[in-house]
Amino acid sequence: MRLSFLISDHGWGHLGRSLVVAAEVVSRGHELQLVVSPAMAARVRDAVPGAAVCVGRLDQGYIFGAGGRGADAAASRALLSACATGPAPELTAEVVAWRPDVVLADATPWATVVARACGVPAVLASNFSWDDQYAGLFEGDSEAAPDVARVRTQASMFDLALELPLGPGAPSVRTRRSVPLVGQRPAGRATGLSLDRPLITWAFGRTLPAAQPLAGLGALATLAKERGFALVVNELLRDIAHDVAPDAILLPDEAPWPDVLAASRIVVSKAGYSTLAEALRGSGHVIATGVTGLPEERAMQRDIEARGLGLGVPVDAPDTAAAIAEAARHLIDLPERPPLDEAGEVDIVDALEEIAPASERDRASGVTEPAARTARRVPPSILARG
Repeated sequence: MRLSFLISDHGWGHLGRSLVVAAEVVSRGHELQLVVSPAMAARVRDAVPGAAVCVGRLDQGYIFGAGGRGADAAASRALLSACATGPAPELTAEVVAWRPDVVLADATPWATVVARACGVPAVLASNFSWDDQYAGLFEGDSEAAPDVARVRTQASMFDLALELPLGPGAPSVRTRRSVPLVGQRPAGRATGLSLDRPLITWAFGRTLPAAQPLAGLGALATLAKERGFALVVNELLRDIAHDVAPDAILLPDEAPWPDVLAASRIVVSKAGYSTLAEALRGSGHVIATGVTGLPEERAMQRDIEARGLGLGVPVDAPDTAAAIAEAARHLIDLPERPPLDEAGEVDIVDALEEIAPASERDRASGVTEPAARTARRVPPSILARG
């Protein structure tokens, strides 16, 4: 199978979970083209050295509001228009020339336009779709409505949506299947941390300090000291932590964060899929703080609470710091839970193998398409399941 994989340019979390899927694709001997933004090109070349890399403008979603409180509709208007316009012709031409059997997107709605140009199926593997996000962000904006409708049309053209947990899925896609969690696993690398005390981790990655609920960090530092926990923060907050959390352990961005998150008793983060998925590989609980108020975030917080994985703090909470402290005090006394060792990437590649047309080599050898699919597929595809 030849797979073109379009990875959204809205934060590095999209890349983190997508690389897990890419590794599964390559491990089965398939050929892979990764379509990414310029900022991500070097990272994917290092992570998947055998893959072809197509560099271009990808969807960028929206822009966060001041202080990380909600998405900024006015600032995001140009991003909506760019998404509605669709792919640059040169990007489409490069993917067409690569001759994929299937086009996969982790979120990019106009991947369907690229797939149509290639004459192959389009598959979405995500916990949300941009059309619902934009509909929520631009609700009541009559000028934005035509672009929102164009994005919804793009999304509705996917042949299949593989819906990850922790989100609303992709209701505009006609054929949908649920798949398990996808996320990086602990690699067992030394974290540089002494684990003689349980960890509370403040995991906001590269989010600018001004967009983090730092009053909550101060409250968390107080709780950690009271209860004998170690508090871990990204060294990006070195100057701030000196004042609000002077005892915090500072870790660089390049530290093995999946290991740290999985080893933590409590992880506090914005409601971003990849960070929370990595935290849930361990036995602790998460606190998902709101930054957008959009459908993905609300559904993620509901799902986390319904499954007993942690608590959500909505973006419109009257006192975010107090809400974080209250949630942490509740979760700190809960028994540890079974780690989520789900492997949604296996189900995703099963489905891709099922939907891919027979390869030219199969057709040249006289193997029929169903037989070729069966030969390539190891476990039964999710498409064959109830």
